[in-house]
Amino acid sequence: MPSPTALLLLAISCCSVTAGTVHYHADTSNISNPERGFYHHTETHAKRYQPLSETQLMAYRENEAITQILRVFYLETFCKHAISAEYLNAMHADFVTLRKAGLKCIIRFAYTAKPNGQDATADQVLKHIAQLTPIFRKHADVISTVQAGFVGAWGEWYYTSNFGDKGVLSNQDWQNRKAIVDALLSALPQSVPVQVRTPNYKRKMYHPKALAQSDAFTSTAVARIGFHNDAFCADKTNMGTFLDLRTEIPYLEAETCVVPMGG
Repeated sequence: MPSPTALLLLAISCCSVTAGTVHYHADTSNISNPERGFYHHTETHAKRYQPLSETQLMAYRENEAITQILRVFYLETFCKHAISAEYLNAMHADFVTLRKAGLKCIIRFAYTAKPNGQDATADQVLKHIAQLTPIFRKHADVISTVQAGFVGAWGEWYYTSNFGDKGVLSNQDWQNRKAIVDALLSALPQSVPVQVRTPNYKRKMYHPKALAQSDAFTSTAVARIGFHNDAFCADKTNMGTFLDLRTEIPYLEAETCVVPMGG
């Protein structure tokens, strides 16, 4: 905690004093606010890993006041196999680059970018999360949040070959999806939250009522799960993000006072 004298000197440095009058000077520059604001979308693929560029990342921060990126890791060739050491090492290098550039990232994993593409089984996804756990923990300082991902096209949980396609889910599909979120919560340090695609997913898998602010910022699952709306303002329901506007809008309003929201 700075001393009172240090705080006074800091305040004086932001203004000038002449003849007993204080003159304040407006600073209209953009503030590079960590883990807030717009982000750039980046992605890489298993067949051709494209590493992050430190120069480009620094330009985002210095020229645009953007301090975070979305990083989608596609795992197309690993649907039935372990993630290769080469791919994991490339991920590690990306996080080192992020740290050097002074940015953080929002992470998502996916197996396909096609609605009719193939994703991995629940068991394989859990094995992959186990492989990724050491990377998550080593680089947690540059990870803003991890989106649930893994399921279906773009990791968005709608089009999928293994988890209940186009919103038609069995009880087992719900259990398999929840197992992924639970595994991510266990793999990540408690300081790193997870985001799900819609309010319905959290309400269905965890608790139907909004998180009370008195219960926020704890180690519980409901306190660590936020949302990402990838169809913001696309139409009235944000392309199915909301199933019941009257219920889910107030729910989301209350939830996002204390959990991360993006999209």
